[in-house]
Amino acid sequence: MPFWRLLLMALFLCLTGTGCSAAELPTAGVAGALEAGDTSESAPGGDTDPDAFNAGRDTGEEPNDSVPDGDPFETEGAADSEAPDPNAVRVTSYRRDLSTDDEEEQPWNFPPGALELFVLEGDSFVPIPGAPGAPGEYVFPYVPPGVYYLKDGHNILVTAAREVDLGFNQPLRDDIVDLDFESSLRVSLGNLEPWHDRFSGLEGRQVPPFSDLQLVSEQLGFGTSLVLYDMFEGATAAFEELQPARVPMFEKERGDRARVVQQSPRELCALPGGGVQRYLTAVRALHLPPFSHDGSLTLDLEGRLQPLPLRELPLDWRLSAFTSLAADVHPDAVPATSRFSMRPASPESSTEGWMGFPGELMSLGVPHDGPDGLAGTIVYGNPSHTHTGAVARAATTFAVPVRTPDGMTFTLTASTFVQDRPARLADGPLLPRTRPPRDLTIDGTEAYSSRTLEAGAHVIGWQPPSDGAPDVYLLRLQRLELEDPGSPFPIPTLQLYVDGGATSVRLPPGVLQPGAHYSLIVESLVSEGYAVGKRPLMLNDRFSVSRAAALCGLLSVPESTA
Repeated sequence: MPFWRLLLMALFLCLTGTGCSAAELPTAGVAGALEAGDTSESAPGGDTDPDAFNAGRDTGEEPNDSVPDGDPFETEGAADSEAPDPNAVRVTSYRRDLSTDDEEEQPWNFPPGALELFVLEGDSFVPIPGAPGAPGEYVFPYVPPGVYYLKDGHNILVTAAREVDLGFNQPLRDDIVDLDFESSLRVSLGNLEPWHDRFSGLEGRQVPPFSDLQLVSEQLGFGTSLVLYDMFEGATAAFEELQPARVPMFEKERGDRARVVQQSPRELCALPGGGVQRYLTAVRALHLPPFSHDGSLTLDLEGRLQPLPLRELPLDWRLSAFTSLAADVHPDAVPATSRFSMRPASPESSTEGWMGFPGELMSLGVPHDGPDGLAGTIVYGNPSHTHTGAVARAATTFAVPVRTPDGMTFTLTASTFVQDRPARLADGPLLPRTRPPRDLTIDGTEAYSSRTLEAGAHVIGWQPPSDGAPDVYLLRLQRLELEDPGSPFPIPTLQLYVDGGATSVRLPPGVLQPGAHYSLIVESLVSEGYAVGKRPLMLNDRFSVSRAAALCGLLSVPESTA
């Protein structure tokens, strides 16, 4: 048995006993391995959809302001007088509440067993004991030098960092009540911009996008489109009772409010083959005063919308630079759609924060056979009183046809996108900032072909993008629910965050389940200042980030014969 394993065994006895102090922890070390992986269970949460503006950290645990009794890492007075132990891995986490003006930070106190840490010994994942320390801290007092795997929910960090920051933003109240029943809505709205109606039946003249009304509450993290069936082309008022909609509980005494936003189509530019490229943009809004609603009565939305100040954004989107990445995504990949969109965000001076939910400011869609580029000036309004800035994203989604071993066919997708402040995207041609990883392999053989894999650990390999190593690689493993073969539903299973200098990682055993099908995406990720050990789970709170995905073939696991 390796010497470091004996030390760990002794340490484990210390941690589970009553007579060890921090000063008695072993300090010997061994060389680590540049590979990665963990866990037999996973939980939903974290970053799963690169085409969605998501934010927050789904841990399933509530903050706890108390330190556990008998904490073996609490050495009162010693921390200030002794240098940090170079063999320890210290994980910290602070919740930053963005709903207040002073952005208060609070320690997130880990319960025992909240985090797991593993090192590789050959092909085996060896657990390293750890426990909560000071408020907002989790300590693994002895970890062999080199790369280790740190598991937090369904996220695994593959890093050699001795200090890891798992801080997260929590902009919403943590006591929001989602009503278990649907509520009727009644709208009585005036002063609309003339309505562009999708249901008017004027074939040949009706071209998408069409007018839309959105109901948004930033305090409650809620938003939905209001589908109006009684509207007609050119209408400037809406009077209609809507079908039941699922809304959260509003409490007037807590200042809960909402806004109704009208989005209308605008023209960007003429298209080479004829026609006009259009987009949808926020133009008018009604800010409702605080109100209460528990679902027992009809929710009335009444008032006059007011025009929004409109901003301008010059756009020079080189679409062909995105769609030409298809061969890097997968040998059979074809461009499916491209989309440019904007959302409310923290003021322009910040580099990280909450991007508002959900309420898009504008959106522009381009089909797979669209032009090589689009150039023109976008106008948009921002109805948010708190998130006065904006963040924009240009994305292209690629489609890959796959077939299961029993002959079922469907399509997998992967995306490449650039996200940044609008002014930075407009400062020159809009181009990809990174390319997909190359030469994907599984256990040393090419990974683009669909295959059957035995349950157990497997090594995923790749080569850096042709334009150089990214800041981080993100591997996203998703189990596919195939009840509707025409629309497979991806269930997040595992996310591995790997340093940009690595070219392989090991999937832990127990992740691939018998009888299941999986998609595996390997992404290059570029974001200034972003690193695996530095707030990695807040990827979707970063305003400037670019990602490019490569897609493995369908991974199928046979039914168990036991």
